[in-house]
Amino acid sequence: MYKVVLIDDNEIFLESLKKNGPWNETDCCLEGVAYDGISGKKMIEELRPDIIITDISMPEMDGLTMVEAIRKECPGSKILIITGYDKFEYAQKALQLKVNQILLKPVSLHDLQCALSAIGEEFKKEEERNNNFISLQKKLDLNKRNYEREQRKRMFQLLLTLPCCDQAWIDKQTEKHECYDGGYTIFVMPADQKSIIEKDSAVIESEMEKYRDIAPLIQIVSFVNSSYFITLVLYKKYMRKDKISYAEEKMRNILRDFGDQKEYLLSVTCADNHFYKMQDRYEKLILQLEERMYFLYETVAGDQLKFSESHIMTYFETVITNVKTSKYEDGVLALDKLVEEISQFYTPDLVLIRTALNGFSVLLVRAFDGMEYGETGAHGLMNGFNTVMNIKQAKEQLHAIYRECLKQRSGEDKKYSALVLAVLQYVRGNVYGDISLERTARYFNVSSGYLSGLVKKETGINYNQIVLQEKINAAKELLKHPEYSIEEIGEKIGYTNYISFYKAFKKATGMSPRECR
Repeated sequence: MYKVVLIDDNEIFLESLKKNGPWNETDCCLEGVAYDGISGKKMIEELRPDIIITDISMPEMDGLTMVEAIRKECPGSKILIITGYDKFEYAQKALQLKVNQILLKPVSLHDLQCALSAIGEEFKKEEERNNNFISLQKKLDLNKRNYEREQRKRMFQLLLTLPCCDQAWIDKQTEKHECYDGGYTIFVMPADQKSIIEKDSAVIESEMEKYRDIAPLIQIVSFVNSSYFITLVLYKKYMRKDKISYAEEKMRNILRDFGDQKEYLLSVTCADNHFYKMQDRYEKLILQLEERMYFLYETVAGDQLKFSESHIMTYFETVITNVKTSKYEDGVLALDKLVEEISQFYTPDLVLIRTALNGFSVLLVRAFDGMEYGETGAHGLMNGFNTVMNIKQAKEQLHAIYRECLKQRSGEDKKYSALVLAVLQYVRGNVYGDISLERTARYFNVSSGYLSGLVKKETGINYNQIVLQEKINAAKELLKHPEYSIEEIGEKIGYTNYISFYKAFKKATGMSPRECR
């Protein structure tokens, strides 16, 4: 039942309402009465009623002043004013105080019952809204937990970077580790099978336990994937920047004691745990590591590469000759031969294969007139080498870099703004991956609506059409290689079934994939 207090300086009116008021009919219980504003205010503060019925004109303190005084104390109470004064100023003040109902004297019991019933309905609606909010909050909490679990699963799949991931390990890590809001640090170095593979998270965690001021604030995951020794440090929410820097320094010192690969130890720290940021930073970290390994191998221990600089330069000059004479096919053949040579020398050491190919691509990009490393879309393609698993993928990646160099040299993109040019380069460089508008917008830190409008304005076609064009161009190149089936080519550029790929290709080129081949 709803608790009601009644405040009015008219004793006869009060006694009549006490005895004859529609309390039972409206699920109300009259808890107390007062005859002036000061007494009424004190009673309200003590009883905390659900409904306050009050007159306006009373001695000591009028009803509106009393309501204003107790609003902060009882924000959930409903106010019903019964007054004999029909003044605009009173009505205006009542609205400002968010009074629920106003009745003019003389008031009938029927009108009072209707007003109380209306207030009762307001209480029910509020309760329903609160229940709906609680239910929604529970669903949101559940969705958040499921989302964070999926994020952790994707994170460990990314770090494992294997074509057939160890699903049992991923599931174990997904359940074991939280997705801390304080950010993370990823440490990466080449996998030294003799000295590192036997080290695991327990060893590193025991070392970090020595630093008791930060040990409870972090979680550590360490493992060796196919090519790298990876340590991921997750920080708890609200961990201060100085503590994060301190933990990062101590972890680096611990890892440098592992094996003889410490000169290659690299790390990256992020202040949040958004998966797409982790993915981008991890890929860039691997790229930096492989570039560093290439140049260190070349200058410090070139014999480890087994591939002489003169041998590389011979193929390099052949590629440059083909580029200058616009003999694309000859350039592709030279690249293919180079990949086969490198693979033959370095198998089964996948790290060295990737490193040598990445180093060659650096030299290739630098060879173009007016192009410096890092200034072309070809540079953005180089991070693809850290995921190649076989000769086919290596050739595709080197072909893509070669095509991008040719496009840049032709100057076809000079009419575009820096952002649109970068977007076009990004699309061309990631044609086999996820290049949805939303992901691309996140990558360039702009809204998808802004990016879509800018691309349309400058190129004359929308973003999805550009993506389709690049995917079809990539498919045309792959169709030149008989070792790929048409179904495989469709899957490579993102089509899950042959029919969808056939229709898109036919519409774009006027030919079926088989006819184009």
